[in-house]
Amino acid sequence: MNHLIKPNPTDSTLAIQGLARLNNQQIFSIQPKSNTAIEKALQQILEHFSQGHAIQIHAVELEYTTQEAADWLGISRPTFVKILESGSLPFRKIGNQRRVLFTDLQAFQTAQRRKAVASLTQLHQEMGLYD
Repeated sequence: MNHLIKPNPTDSTLAIQGLARLNNQQIFSIQPKSNTAIEKALQQILEHFSQGHAIQIHAVELEYTTQEAADWLGISRPTFVKILESGSLPFRKIGNQRRVLFTDLQAFQTAQRRKAVASLTQLHQEMGLYD
C-alpha cells in the first residue's frame, strides 16, 4: 500500500526528459496550460524523480489496517489500537477489524506534531531559554 519507489540514474534522466515534454505540452494532446490534475501529479512525480528523490504514491481515500497505520506513524500496533480505543482517532469496524482513513491518520499526525511543538515551546519558556 505504501510502496516506496526509488529512481535509479536512468529513471532520473528519463524523468528530466519527461518533465521537459510535459512542460512543452508534448505528453497530452490537450490545450496548452490546461493544468489538469493528472498533469500536476505527473509533474510532481517527474520533478522528484529528476532530483533522485524516492516517492510514495497512495490514494487519500484509502483505509489502513491498524498495522499499516501503526507502521505509517512509526509506532507499535498495540499502541495504535489504544489510541483508537481512546477516541483520539475515528475508525470503523469491519467485523472485528478496525480501519482508519488515511486523511484522518494525517490529521492525527499533524495534531500530534503541533501538540509536541507547543509543549516544547512552553518548556523552553519556563526554563528561560525562549526569547
